[in-house]
Amino acid sequence: MKKFFKFIFELIIFLVLSLGFFWFGAKYITEHQIVTQENNKTSQKIIELSEPVQVNYQWKYKGVNYKISETLYTSLYNFYQNSPKSFKYEGELPSNWEEKYYAMFLKKTNNDESIKNIVANLKQSADKNKLTEDQTVELALAFVQSLAYDESKAMKILAGSRDLDVEISYPYETLFEKKGVCSDKSILLSALLKELGYGNALLIYESQKHMAVGIQCPKEYSNYESGYCYAETTAEGFRIGIIPDIDAKRGKAIDLKEFSYYNESQISQFDEQRLGEVKIFPQFQGKIYVGIAQSYALAKEIDNLRSTLNSLSKTLTQEKKDLDTALIQIESLGKKMDKLKKNGDYEEYNNLVSKYNKMVKDYEKERKIYNQKVEDYNQKVKRYNTLIKSF
Repeated sequence: MKKFFKFIFELIIFLVLSLGFFWFGAKYITEHQIVTQENNKTSQKIIELSEPVQVNYQWKYKGVNYKISETLYTSLYNFYQNSPKSFKYEGELPSNWEEKYYAMFLKKTNNDESIKNIVANLKQSADKNKLTEDQTVELALAFVQSLAYDESKAMKILAGSRDLDVEISYPYETLFEKKGVCSDKSILLSALLKELGYGNALLIYESQKHMAVGIQCPKEYSNYESGYCYAETTAEGFRIGIIPDIDAKRGKAIDLKEFSYYNESQISQFDEQRLGEVKIFPQFQGKIYVGIAQSYALAKEIDNLRSTLNSLSKTLTQEKKDLDTALIQIESLGKKMDKLKKNGDYEEYNNLVSKYNKMVKDYEKERKIYNQKVEDYNQKVKRYNTLIKSF
């Protein structure tokens, strides 16, 4: 009898797990001018480029390895480290102070070409691998996700530190250090998306102490009916639109490798209630990411396949037991007939021949049906695993 090989299909549910953004409240320093005035001066400033450092980046997107290099300058890095990182105003607090606060981190000096160069490299890699514009956005997200999560900075923030080294980093700092907490990485992704021409916003979750990016997308697929689709920057493998859970003890998302979501559907991963109330701060209006529609369709197909595979698995398990029982009965009858033949009891032996042959015939018929179902099951497993890897 052909053996039944049970194929275990992996339920790698891509629950987007936010690697915690840490809330940086504005510092109310009334003796200084409003920050926008300072930033305008900063953006016009030209810093001498000295002490160059070659920074190499490596990451994966859809199973393909990517790598780019960028020359960064210690002088520019030091400049951004000493640039304003708190919201300053005089008189009454502006109603849009939060919007201004986050926007100031997207300001840059005139000779800072880092974002422009990174995007140029991303586009070159995308062209080489025949990626679409939307896939280039996903490539940029994968790039930011691959940068290390700054555990040390996170722990200081969780401990309540207000030192300067726990403030939000400018994109240049994050690129230079190749690490950051979710606020740092979200600001970086926002800058990259703007350079790519895609509209985006910063998503702030005060109760979760978390920040993410909203990428402009069709409203019918958007989160919070906002026209923006959620993008998690701090953990690898999460598609645009998927909402994470957060490990509050570490201030970061539960990594996909640390958690199994066998009982959770793919569609449920888009549940926007996971992180609670959100504040949305648009940063740039531009092109719309339409790949979210494919993600939803893919999620539905995966869920349907998973349901079908679970049902088929139960059916095949029972049919395998029935076939095993039938085989035992056939073998038992065969032994009895061999004994009768050996003892010369041919009359009784001949009386059992037709019964034995019918049992064998029925068994072979059911075995062929069963094997066809196994083949169908395995084809569905193959399709499922292909979809999971692409999700």
